[in-house]
Amino acid sequence: MPILHFLRKHWSLLVTLRDVVFKGRFGERPTADHYADYRATLDEETKSEMQYALKHAMSIYPPFMLAMLRMTYYNKDTATSTMQLVKETFGLDGYDCILHCDPLLSQDFTFLNLFLYLRGRNDVYKPPFYLIRDDEEHRFVLSVRGSTTLTDWLTDFSAESASFDVQDDKGTNVKGKAHQGMLKSAEFIYRLVIHKLRAKFANKTYESYRLIITGHSLGAGVASLLGFMFLQTEQEKELNADILQRMKVYSFATPSVISPNLANLSLDLITSVILNTDVVSRIGIAPLDRCKEQLDARTKGADAQLKQLQDDKLLPAGRILWYLPVSKKERSSSLPDVLKSMFWDYDDEAKKGKYSEPEWELCDVTEHRSIFAEFIYDGYESIYAHLP
Repeated sequence: MPILHFLRKHWSLLVTLRDVVFKGRFGERPTADHYADYRATLDEETKSEMQYALKHAMSIYPPFMLAMLRMTYYNKDTATSTMQLVKETFGLDGYDCILHCDPLLSQDFTFLNLFLYLRGRNDVYKPPFYLIRDDEEHRFVLSVRGSTTLTDWLTDFSAESASFDVQDDKGTNVKGKAHQGMLKSAEFIYRLVIHKLRAKFANKTYESYRLIITGHSLGAGVASLLGFMFLQTEQEKELNADILQRMKVYSFATPSVISPNLANLSLDLITSVILNTDVVSRIGIAPLDRCKEQLDARTKGADAQLKQLQDDKLLPAGRILWYLPVSKKERSSSLPDVLKSMFWDYDDEAKKGKYSEPEWELCDVTEHRSIFAEFIYDGYESIYAHLP
């Protein structure tokens, strides 16, 4: 059983993690002043596209979950199923969904089938997703769901580094590593969607359409690796040439999924968005294992082993936008709380008051992505910062 193997292998590490989570903090809470030279601004086009991607990254979660997290209002029009929520949110008709892989995305939600949502029907390494066409916005959207079910968590915990090669701009094959569970998930989705996407982008009817790939948490990690799939070999790059010219990946609350030598190969393609001390962007079973091994190596003075461990770390992909609080007092905001105040369209100005956008600064820390290999735990703030 995968879960038993995982528990046996990592039990002592999980106990240590439990103590950190429930007994305090680890590391210093960063603020925008620490990265004052890296403050960033977004043009209106990028803001609009991020707003659009964020809505899709959140809309793929079960409607009851979004209602509990105050991401949407629970009503008969939007809470019947995930696909109904998507159609109501974006004004799509019944013919716009090209592909989805989980029957629960279109199954009507009732409290009687709540167990099915939590248990899930997707297998390990097969996260639910949808590929949808939005004619009003002239976009195709591939959205991957974040962790919701037990099988999603097993995918998260399959955190060993797997070999992953990508071609750079010069046609050189660059050998690297990627998060094993999310890489297998990306390969599964890529095989299902790539031929449909190539056919759509070869059709002159859709010559003005763009492709947005997005996700939150697990979905963000898979979305980032999907972006690399389009570049993996020279043949893939040629076959996907029409798509690559009109494609962007937006990964919200992304985990560390790719080795440092690959992370910078996708700056124009992939944008990772992280809030404050988000625990998932900095932590994982493999990084914690490496942290322990690095401490052991330092204690033993094993410099060669230490260098190898540092080279094996995984980091967020692409351009990294990091939202940081203006002061250390700012606490308990989730990523959508901050982003919605910047991007979400509200008719009622009073609703904006509960969000805290003026208290946050946006920093472009792409050049310093290695900071996300450092373990920082800021109490419950690190958990709030990740929640959808």
